[in-house]
Amino acid sequence: MHKLIAFIIAILLAAAGYHFWFSADAKHMREVQTMLDSLAADVQTLDKERIIRSMRAKLADPAEVVLEVRIIAPVGQKVVSAVKQNFDKESFIQFVDNILYSMREYKLNSRVNNMQAQTVLFDSTVAARGMSAMLMQQDYQFSGSSNCSLQMEGSAVKHLDCVLEIR
Repeated sequence: MHKLIAFIIAILLAAAGYHFWFSADAKHMREVQTMLDSLAADVQTLDKERIIRSMRAKLADPAEVVLEVRIIAPVGQKVVSAVKQNFDKESFIQFVDNILYSMREYKLNSRVNNMQAQTVLFDSTVAARGMSAMLMQQDYQFSGSSNCSLQMEGSAVKHLDCVLEIR
């Protein structure tokens, strides 16, 4: 009897391991994580042209990006309303290029969490430091986290939806 129970448990563990590693969803999630890690490595170089090239390669033609930014105010300070913007591929790349223009340090880390239907869910942490001409050459820094979902078309991102909370 014990051998039968051990055999059944072994089969269940083998099936779960097979599903976790070889299923289409698991494979797709690993591919997305690899793409996100590649983008983070490009960001780590601080080479703006390389980052833009990487984004161009990773976004489909056409791509849709929805970005909502929420600024988390310190306790007792006025809360700023969230801003939500829809971008196509080129306008999102231009937006990122404009943001990076005044930055001298930035980093990005992303982690795939789950998959629902064909949508991959992931979260990211971001940090940046730079000079702002609007703030009369004042040094500033920010950090934040985002919850995102994306849909792929082949190996490129067709739709990206992110909510970024900045502190």
